[in-house]
Amino acid sequence: MPAKIKLRLDHLILSVGIVFLVLQLLEEGVFDFAAWAGRRLTIPSFTITTWLLLQPYFILALSLAFFIYRIDPEKFIAVGLGIVVWGLLDFLGFTGISWFYKEYTPGLISSLIYLPIAFLAYRILRREGKVSWGLGIRSSLAGIFIMTLPILAFLGVDRLFGI
Repeated sequence: MPAKIKLRLDHLILSVGIVFLVLQLLEEGVFDFAAWAGRRLTIPSFTITTWLLLQPYFILALSLAFFIYRIDPEKFIAVGLGIVVWGLLDFLGFTGISWFYKEYTPGLISSLIYLPIAFLAYRILRREGKVSWGLGIRSSLAGIFIMTLPILAFLGVDRLFGI
């Protein structure tokens, strides 16, 4: 009988990136998130090309955060959990936009997978006695940073805020 593999935080953090690369990008591409966003969110000149060029920025941010976490998982646990928070923020964004427009937003279905990942991560943290407000705040800030940095880097602060 094969040995049981114990689910670890590393598996869940890595799974966020896999879900993004394999499922979410596919869903957004097939259902043309760029065209949807151009019509609904009135993002100027947001085309499929723009959307495609933006994705490597997210991939780089998630990958960099994962590699930083893997340098010292205990020391950089907030960065690793920031990836999980990124998934939750992504889910909340798609859910909020879908609710606001009362229609399906391309990317919503695949973003649902981030919920059980976050729940399992919380259970592992609780089991290991690592749940704390400080870790929650640092992880949330890391997740917000991972979410916003690619957008700011791609669009540029001046173009985004008119500075």
